[in-house]
Amino acid sequence: MNNLKKILLKTRNLPFNLDKPLSDLLMLLGFIAANEQENNIVGELYLTAEPSDKAFSICGADFRDLNGISFSAVFELETKAERGEWARCAKIAMLSVLKQAFELSEPSWGVLTGVRPGKLANKILFSGEDPEKVLVEKYLLASSNAKLISDIAKKQNSILTKNVKILLCTLVSLIALHVAYIALSQQESCQLMMNSSKTFVTALKMIYGLWYN
Repeated sequence: MNNLKKILLKTRNLPFNLDKPLSDLLMLLGFIAANEQENNIVGELYLTAEPSDKAFSICGADFRDLNGISFSAVFELETKAERGEWARCAKIAMLSVLKQAFELSEPSWGVLTGVRPGKLANKILFSGEDPEKVLVEKYLLASSNAKLISDIAKKQNSILTKNVKILLCTLVSLIALHVAYIALSQQESCQLMMNSSKTFVTALKMIYGLWYN
């Protein structure tokens, strides 16, 4: 913690509270969000959103170091985007300006801080997209890590699909047995009723014969 560089982090007009995901990414990059009262701050980082009544909004990041040199980055996203999408764009914008200011290398796990990779990969897979491609292009993962997560998600999905098929086959078999049992029971009941009817008719014939003979 003592080796982390202190950055004054401020947000404005963001539709969600993104302090946690932004702070987590800062720590992975070797920084920590600081208060204005703290000493040894290396710069100020502002994350803002331009409210819009249109379909898209702007999420921007501006970093100013102690020498007054500024670095900025902006990204466009849907105004009605969910919190996760806003967090993704905000983290990418923040990563972009910090890479410019401090010549940082690309983190191998991109901006997946605070996100369960497997859950995200499965969500992408179920949407019909290629997890490996999306993780590289939208979340900035290294190709090797994206492939690893994608392969795991596809394997899990394959096992799940196989288990679901087995479960469905078992369920259909149980239903078939249940239907057969009901049919057999009804057949036995019908046979019993028929036998009873024959006995009753025979008895009537006997009574009729005794009455009239």
